Amino acid sequence: MVDAYIWWIRKPISWYTKSNSPFYFSRNGGKSPLHTLLLTWMIVLICQVGMAQDHSDADRIKSAHYMLHAHKSDCDSLDGNNAQLKICLNFEFQQVDSILNERFIRYLNEIQNDSIKKSIVQFQHAWVLNRRSVSSLESEGYVGHWMSISFLSSMVFITRKRIEELEYLIKYK
Repeated sequence: MVDAYIWWIRKPISWYTKSNSPFYFSRNGGKSPLHTLLLTWMIVLICQVGMAQDHSDADRIKSAHYMLHAHKSDCDSLDGNNAQLKICLNFEFQQVDSILNERFIRYLNEIQNDSIKKSIVQFQHAWVLNRRSVSSLESEGYVGHWMSISFLSSMVFITRKRIEELEYLIKYK
């Protein structure tokens, strides 16, 4: 008897036979219900993730070390504090980035042609990289809080312009 275990069931591997394995494919092409369910779920998940907006910038910016002090900031009444301005720009970027993601998915769902849809997704990923590069160029030469403020301001501005573009495409498609 083999002492190895299947991690999700904690039963010895020798317990599994062709007839009771959840991942068994019969010779006639039949699949177990569990396998069909898992395969369907994975395909849906991969399609949604593959078509979704790139969240890497929002995730990276949201987890910046200065956001630990975000609870102390009142973005409705800025007092000229650069750290507070940086935190508020971070919140603003997170907001416009989530709006962008929603608009992008709405636009993508209206497109029926899969090859065009794939091209648009590739373009969006390239656009995200371009947004990051342009914002880095905008903040070049600044130091400290001003570098982050310049970077975030550029990210917010460029993201708003892309939202306007997507809204136009949705409206006049």
